[in-house]
Amino acid sequence: MVKELESKSSIIEVMNTIKKMFESYNNDLYLPVIFKEGHFTYNSFENKDNKPSSEFYSKLIIRPRNSKITHSWMLNNLAYSFFNGTEFLEKQQINNSDFIYNLIVLKKVYNNSIYTFNPMLYNDNSYISEENYKNNEIANLYYCDDFHKEQKIPVLKKENNNIYLFKKVLEDYLVASEHSREESDYVLTVEFEYRNTNRHIIDTENYQDNNSFVDNIATKNNEFLWLIGTFDIPLVINKEAPLSIIVNDLSGKKRKINEKNYNDDTEAGLIVFSNKCFEYLKKRYIILGLTMIDTYNDNQSYIIDTLNNIFVFWEGEFNKLPREVKLELEKYNDKERNESLISPAMFEWQLNSSWDWKPKAYPCQLLGDYLIENYIELVREYKCNVILPYNIDIFVNEMKNILNILSLKIEDIAEPENGYGILVKIYNKDKVQLNEEKMYSLFQYFCSLVLEKVDKEYVRELPKTNQ
Repeated sequence: MVKELESKSSIIEVMNTIKKMFESYNNDLYLPVIFKEGHFTYNSFENKDNKPSSEFYSKLIIRPRNSKITHSWMLNNLAYSFFNGTEFLEKQQINNSDFIYNLIVLKKVYNNSIYTFNPMLYNDNSYISEENYKNNEIANLYYCDDFHKEQKIPVLKKENNNIYLFKKVLEDYLVASEHSREESDYVLTVEFEYRNTNRHIIDTENYQDNNSFVDNIATKNNEFLWLIGTFDIPLVINKEAPLSIIVNDLSGKKRKINEKNYNDDTEAGLIVFSNKCFEYLKKRYIILGLTMIDTYNDNQSYIIDTLNNIFVFWEGEFNKLPREVKLELEKYNDKERNESLISPAMFEWQLNSSWDWKPKAYPCQLLGDYLIENYIELVREYKCNVILPYNIDIFVNEMKNILNILSLKIEDIAEPENGYGILVKIYNKDKVQLNEEKMYSLFQYFCSLVLEKVDKEYVRELPKTNQ
């Protein structure tokens, strides 16, 4: 951002560059509400080499549409609100049309100052709730309509010292330009400061029009450039594009996903994903047996099948995932696969409506179920997945997590016998040449050995590796 600003020669070009930065977030769910880049040092004690330096800082406010921008920085940095130029904190005055609000403020929590969404912009009747904060820096706020509360989608995110705001929380105050032509009572406004030791702006006067004011501060002897400005920007929340996902219905036909289907009892379908989606899913989820557990939400889990090379969701279960997760999984959708989409255990449980699915389960599914039933807290602690590994690193990581949870060593699970030696080699990351099918078979064997050690009732004859 700073580099782009340094190439401009007029105030209007600086403003247009800032506007373009915010426009670049039009397709995103979040907007930079506090943004800082660069570091300004002019004092000779700070900048002994006299190197060029510059910095840019911006914050967002909302202001009444009927107010006029007559000066820069209408609202002090991180203050709650102002009324006739005086800070006013009474919450009951929130609807007063003369108020201007910073979207981000500093708030005292347990004797710590933290950044948070302005408390004057929500109350007990709204859909914002406050949770604990992390690292004494930023409040952990969640947008709490029923869906977002369940999925714990944060109002604020912090990245590279910048703070980003979930756009939808502003819809009560601002009309998103992509949604309606109606005017709202408030306008979204950016307030910025830009300083640079190079005076690359040729303008010498302040800039003002109907929706902006930029103060071109005259420094002593014009030693450096200093702009402080305020101008309006639109709030853009794009309509969600339909997902490009193909579903295999139970009649053997393919169709586009029905994003409104949350009940597989009436319109069942299977969605297939490449096992490469695991690298993304494991950042948030734990997958064991026929279950995927959401680590962001202790009460949320999903039905999932993991077979050779693929992960499979029921359409209704997939539609319950957070929007950003579905969008990320979209690129892993295997639109061609049309056979061997469901394991015998899943078939028994979901299509035969039988709770007696364990006799049909593979060892890895049984072990996953055993860990959920008996060691769920340790499963969460270790972030232990039990899926068919498609590379050695996944294989070793799963082995170590499983053995640690069960307080076992690799030497404990079996006497030396056929296949045992290669498991030790894999565990120790010795050089082993394995194709995927052999890897699947060995992992099933490992799961069988573990089950036999901890609970023989779970043990079954190792099934064929061709699922």
